[in-house]
Amino acid sequence: MAAVAWDQAWDTRAHAELAALRSNLGRQPGQGVHFVKLSHHDRLLAANTLGGLAPNVTVITVTVCKRALAPMTGFTEDMDTCGLFGFS
Repeated sequence: MAAVAWDQAWDTRAHAELAALRSNLGRQPGQGVHFVKLSHHDRLLAANTLGGLAPNVTVITVTVCKRALAPMTGFTEDMDTCGLFGFS
């Protein structure tokens, strides 16, 4: 999976940009953004938005064992929510 990382000093701005992206994609506040569930047009919008935030954000690849993560963090059996833990 992919994640977006930023310096803590940019945290407020990053959350504002995510809120704006959600709005532009027609999502509700707090609703997760799954790239795989976006239309081609929305993928382009999301990719261009994230690319425009460089050098303040970095897209990284993350490998997570969701089965090992769930008991430690109290996730339910809906393992899709594990991917949204840091992006919500």
